[in-house]
Amino acid sequence: MSHITDLDGSEGGIELSSRTTGSRELKGQQQSIGAASNSSAVVKFILFVAGLALLFWVIFACVRGGPARERLRLAKLSLPELQQETTTSATNELALCELSTRFEAQQKNKEAMDGYFKAVQLNVDDTEAWTGWARTTAIVIGPSQGLQVLDEHRKHASLTAVELRLKGTLLQKSGDLRGATATFAEACNSDPGNVVSWQLAGESSAAQLDYSAAEQAYRHATALKPDDWHLQVCLGDCCSNLVKRNEAIGCFKKAVSLASNEPIPHLLLGMELLRAATNPSDLTAAQQELITASASLPSTAVQPQSQLRVALAESYRRSGEPAKSIAWYRSAQEVSQLDPAIPYGLAAASRAVGDKAGAGAALKQHQALVQYDHSLRVLRDRITAQPRDQASRLKLAELYASRRLYSQAIGLYSDALKQDPNNQIAATRLSRLQAEAGNLPSPLPPPIVGGTR
Repeated sequence: MSHITDLDGSEGGIELSSRTTGSRELKGQQQSIGAASNSSAVVKFILFVAGLALLFWVIFACVRGGPARERLRLAKLSLPELQQETTTSATNELALCELSTRFEAQQKNKEAMDGYFKAVQLNVDDTEAWTGWARTTAIVIGPSQGLQVLDEHRKHASLTAVELRLKGTLLQKSGDLRGATATFAEACNSDPGNVVSWQLAGESSAAQLDYSAAEQAYRHATALKPDDWHLQVCLGDCCSNLVKRNEAIGCFKKAVSLASNEPIPHLLLGMELLRAATNPSDLTAAQQELITASASLPSTAVQPQSQLRVALAESYRRSGEPAKSIAWYRSAQEVSQLDPAIPYGLAAASRAVGDKAGAGAALKQHQALVQYDHSLRVLRDRITAQPRDQASRLKLAELYASRRLYSQAIGLYSDALKQDPNNQIAATRLSRLQAEAGNLPSPLPPPIVGGTR
């Protein structure tokens, strides 16, 4: 009994153990099934979210890609087809913008302006339409009206870097140089990777003689576009005005290396080498650059030609060749009649060869040009302060006419007649000058090389 009991008990124990194990397995299976079920739910949720995100992305891509595809389609249309498109679908602002762009390319600015305006009415958020409207308005009506368009757009959104550059340019044309400089600085901050913004900022600062600010702007520009010789020249010019001779020479040398066939880099390098010259070899190096520039510098480039000839005259005077210096000074007078530095240098060179009479005449001419320059400054300042001062305007026109500066004189007489159409003095002198200007002499003579004709 005891054995049986023990056996039964053992069997009972075994059976109990089996049930317990089975119960644990069942519970484990239930947990596994529950875990699998939860995992499946998570996977389904993730797939649902991913699908929803994909759906939104597709919708976004379609919405965003729609205008881009429409622009590509419109760009392929011929002008008649595009005009038909705007006629049959008057609310298609993209078609209006494309048509206006075509008109603008053909210099039909009035038609372009009207089209851009209609596009803005259809979509006040179309930045390209606003920019085009401002740009063409400035051409058709005037810079101030173009600025008004940009000011109106600024009420709806911040101006883009493109619009800021346009605004700065229009401010320059309106005479607001400070406002232009501030606007170009804003464009640089808005799009610091755009080389045009930095270039315009440099030009505007240089126009106000703020060469330190101009230098910084051009350094940004040259860092973005180091292989542009124009930018190297501009940076070098700023350094020159700041008397940073070595840096200026470095910039001009780089410009020469980038554009060895261009005359301007050679001219500016020669002028800077001349300023820094301390010995005969330095003067020779400067002369070589200047002569290289003279070979291809257009004779119609008045200011560069004047700079070139004066620089060569100065280089020969300093190197002890006064005869060649005199020849170059006289050649410079053929190009620039109003630079008092030319007769002053000519007087020094004439004294070096013992020509006292020539030196005296050149000094008198120098003094007359200094007085003439002073009179010009006084009259210009007076007209700036009092734009309707007709007497000063006529005096300034006469000063220009006395030196055969026809375009300046004609412009002033024309302005006087716009203010007062009955001004007979302005009308008579304008008619006379226009007749004289029609019989101008042939273009400037080519530069002489080596001091001989």
